[in-house]
Amino acid sequence: TEKICQENNVPYYSDANLQYTHEVMATGGTPLHDAAQTKKTTNDGRAFQQIGALKAGFLSYLLKQGHTVLVSDVDVTWLKDPRIWLRGAMGEAEVDMATSTDCLHASNWDIKACWSTPFNTGILYLKPTEHTKAFLEEWRVKLETTENKNEHDQDIFNRMLRAHEGVSVETVGDANEIQVKSMGEGLKLKVGLLSMRLFASGHAYFVQKLHERTPTYEPL
Repeated sequence: TEKICQENNVPYYSDANLQYTHEVMATGGTPLHDAAQTKKTTNDGRAFQQIGALKAGFLSYLLKQGHTVLVSDVDVTWLKDPRIWLRGAMGEAEVDMATSTDCLHASNWDIKACWSTPFNTGILYLKPTEHTKAFLEEWRVKLETTENKNEHDQDIFNRMLRAHEGVSVETVGDANEIQVKSMGEGLKLKVGLLSMRLFASGHAYFVQKLHERTPTYEPL
């Protein structure tokens, strides 16, 4: 990847200081230390946690460099460049970070009830605020130290926010595109929930075809 970036003058960060711990290295989902290649990383809880910790650590590094970060998992497909919309909406919302949701019911979104469903870390928008940096660092540490081998990075992310979740919900935008909560005591963080219509899950888009039933919303 670095070679391709160098050849095409694309800015990149070197992986020289990014190392997996506990001898974990993933190639095609298989840990290198598993010579027989019989164990997938996602099925080896500790291995998967270490990969999550590396991700959290790299995101933390980017924030410390002053970057605003859009996290997009490899299985996310964009229909249009979301960055212009996000910059405008996130500025208006004045949040520290925003996350997508696993909410499946648009009716729940409309009544602000999607906060009860899991946050989805497949899409994250992170601002380089001190509150976001502190959260990312704590996320990394919890991934490295958890004793529950079945906890993945998204599980811990959800657990951290649920432990301090606020009550009141603010809405941003004429069409309720972002819902915002200030986390409670012990976690100084303002979190935005990205609209399930604009940031549609595979189920909402392909199965429900929500964008066809509510054509005024064009998914990003």
